[in-house]
Amino acid sequence: MCRQEIDNYERLLKEAQKELYPGCKDFSMLTLIVELMQLKVRNLITNKCFDELMGILKRMLPKENQLLPTHQVMRHPANTIVWKKFDKIYPSFVAESRNVRLGLATDGFNPFGDMNKPYSMWLVVVVPNNLPPWMCMKKEFTMLTLLIPGKHEPGKDIDVYLCLLIDDLKELWKIGMHTYDKAIDSTFNLRAAVLWTINDLPAYKNLSG
Repeated sequence: MCRQEIDNYERLLKEAQKELYPGCKDFSMLTLIVELMQLKVRNLITNKCFDELMGILKRMLPKENQLLPTHQVMRHPANTIVWKKFDKIYPSFVAESRNVRLGLATDGFNPFGDMNKPYSMWLVVVVPNNLPPWMCMKKEFTMLTLLIPGKHEPGKDIDVYLCLLIDDLKELWKIGMHTYDKAIDSTFNLRAAVLWTINDLPAYKNLSG
């Protein structure tokens, strides 16, 4: 991690730990956002409804509050340093705008909703990041590539399950795949690149071997 990234992380962490408003001891900006996002997920609240709720809370709290008026201004992965650096290193890939840039995400969950039962289902999802920011993280545009069941997490043995997926990703990067483009009624050679993985630190340890 470079010095600039460390500075940015420390700045964001400091901002997240700010009081929600002067004198507020029960919530920081971060803890309120986390609780609101949990509420959104548990109750399947739409983005529109959630933004309206945040607008009401913003107006209701003291004027000095740090709450954002909408849930975090959208940013696209194309704005990241990694994306831009990749463009410079691989101009032939960039020349074909239909080539796909992917993120790979993995995590475990208990499908029974009972943490007393020792069971850990692990999924591996591939996310195409070429889409607009309001689409690229929607569940209908993500691809479930693996579902790994078991009483315990796969740990470092996850690479055994990932072998076939990695082979496919290597082929998509090196060779590509003959693909039909409906918009212009012609075919082209589609290539794909994995730019990053999305996971917590324990999963990162397993993925990196």
